[in-house]
Amino acid sequence: MALSWKHITGPALILLSLFGLSGQSLAESSVVTPTSDVVRHLTELYGTATLPSNLLVSQQKDPLGHLLGLQQKNWPAAWISSTFYDYRTTSKYRRQAGLHLGYDIALPFGARVSTGWPGRVVAIVPWTDTEYGVTVASADGTEVTYGHITPTVSVGQHLLTGQTVGTIASDHVDVKMRDGKGRYIPFGEGSQGVIAYRPQGQVSRNQILTAWLVAKSTAQQADDDLYLAKNATQKWQLEKRAARRRIASLEQTLGQLTQPEFETLISRRRLEQLRQEKRQAEQLLKDIDQRDNSTPAELARRRDASLANLSMMESWAHSEGLSWSDVEALIKKSMKGRPEPSSEDNGADKSQATLTLAQLKEQRNEGQRRLKLLEELYRSGGLSRQEIEDRRLQQQLLEEEYKLRAKRTPRI
Repeated sequence: MALSWKHITGPALILLSLFGLSGQSLAESSVVTPTSDVVRHLTELYGTATLPSNLLVSQQKDPLGHLLGLQQKNWPAAWISSTFYDYRTTSKYRRQAGLHLGYDIALPFGARVSTGWPGRVVAIVPWTDTEYGVTVASADGTEVTYGHITPTVSVGQHLLTGQTVGTIASDHVDVKMRDGKGRYIPFGEGSQGVIAYRPQGQVSRNQILTAWLVAKSTAQQADDDLYLAKNATQKWQLEKRAARRRIASLEQTLGQLTQPEFETLISRRRLEQLRQEKRQAEQLLKDIDQRDNSTPAELARRRDASLANLSMMESWAHSEGLSWSDVEALIKKSMKGRPEPSSEDNGADKSQATLTLAQLKEQRNEGQRRLKLLEELYRSGGLSRQEIEDRRLQQQLLEEEYKLRAKRTPRI
């Protein structure tokens, strides 16, 4: 059927705009706060700071001295009672005699044990009936196990430097370190005592806060991507259908508008807008395909790496006396007087990311009412089949978005 001017300016064009002129899918806009616009603006204003090398276990000048210093905050008399190459005979802790491959720090029963480095708890393993080993993985791939303790954490929990991992179950904590390939690391070689846990280099307060914001937003997005990969297969298929239909409709519209009889009825600017919308729809389809092809295992690794990086960034910020409220204050100050993105930039509908679950439910219910009216209009011949199918698809996407958001519990 050839397009008429009525079809171009009427419901079809309105429905096209309802699909979102920005080209952003509902999945892309869900649960990520602060918004990408805030992150981008603060990064442009202040830049970001790079994690200092002495926050990384593998590059720290005196890891054992640093670790001991943290334990001495819990018990001033803490001391290193056994080193890496000490020989051990068989005991209730080991089946075969051999090297110790770790460091013992003497502490009294019940004393708190502090983590030496930030990371995620990846394992809690019983060493005896009453003693456990807790392994924490850092961002650089290093894993540190704190043994002979009673855990106060759980697997999956993210810890900052100095946080309590457990309490002493005997008379010392045994700390072992492995690299990303599982090899033991004699991290106390050359230790010369306690050093202050302070990042090196001169960076501004706002750079650190902005870097923290970027790390948190990245971790949120990675967590969302993994969640959607496990739960949003149906939604992605609907988004692909919507993108393909939109591309086809825009191609048809552009083909009609570039014919001679319409040249004087539409501005050059509007034609370029439609071409831009088509490019955005094509890019959206590529993005959905790429996201759909990412495996949950790959996304889980990306999520874990971003969370570990966020944990290290939080440790750095806290070591500088900063808190998340400082980030929020910087956002408020930096965004003051900055105009909100216009509907022309974000599409006709309010961005899903700005809606509460209750507001999204209200939008879904309103969509159901509107669709019912349009179905009646379609049956009476006042709406084309293409238009009603577009509207049905839009409502399906809204239903899927609400369903995903309703059962979503962000971890970040």
